[in-house]
Amino acid sequence: MISDRELEELDCFIAREYPQKEPDKGLPAAVGSFFSELFSDALSAPETLGELSPGDIDELDDYIKGRFSGCMPEFNVRLAQYMSERNLSRTEVCRRALIDRRFIAKILDNKGYIPRMRTVMALSLALHLSVSEYDEFMSLAGYSADMPGMTAAVVKFCIIKGNFDEIYYDIEDKVNPFLAEKKQPKFAYNSRKEPDIDFPKCSGCGKCAELYPDIYEMKAGKAYVKMDFSAKTADLSKSAISCPQKAISII
Repeated sequence: MISDRELEELDCFIAREYPQKEPDKGLPAAVGSFFSELFSDALSAPETLGELSPGDIDELDDYIKGRFSGCMPEFNVRLAQYMSERNLSRTEVCRRALIDRRFIAKILDNKGYIPRMRTVMALSLALHLSVSEYDEFMSLAGYSADMPGMTAAVVKFCIIKGNFDEIYYDIEDKVNPFLAEKKQPKFAYNSRKEPDIDFPKCSGCGKCAELYPDIYEMKAGKAYVKMDFSAKTADLSKSAISCPQKAISII
């Protein structure tokens, strides 16, 4: 349960740390960081950016390779490291994060595999990460811990509070009630089958998003599973078959 005082603290945190930010568009951290550094003055007036030149695109590619190369393969290594340091079994992490054991096995046993943003958040809470660890963990998965959006704000608030009182890491007792108060989807154990994208294999052709727009969307040249997708199992299977690179699996 959460008190009125805790809600006030959350509201103050959001007002201070997330003032008048637009809803998250899912822009990967690497791309966002690139534009923040390259176009810091123009970002206040994005209409002045205009079309990117081929040189800008090449510079973005070089920037990502230089600063973010090796990020994706390191995610499962960092997860295993945190579990070992905290003496947490796979079963315990799954219980805390409300995820299936088969799913965490897929994450740990597949180099280069990156789960969805909400899964990374749930794992961060389950691992009781510090603020700096959370920032790095999200970055390794290609996300920003400070991205706009109410869910991101609630999770960051609970991570900060959790550094002083571990009860705030508890998804069912603290995080979900905060999300419910803010009318956001709660974290929940989900046994339904979901599409899973192997990003290194994804060529960005967009065929999955074209054929199954209710399930997939394209962001920064890669296919992503929509946050609140809805589809029948048969459609999921067909969508996986539609990928020419065999980058989609159903788990």
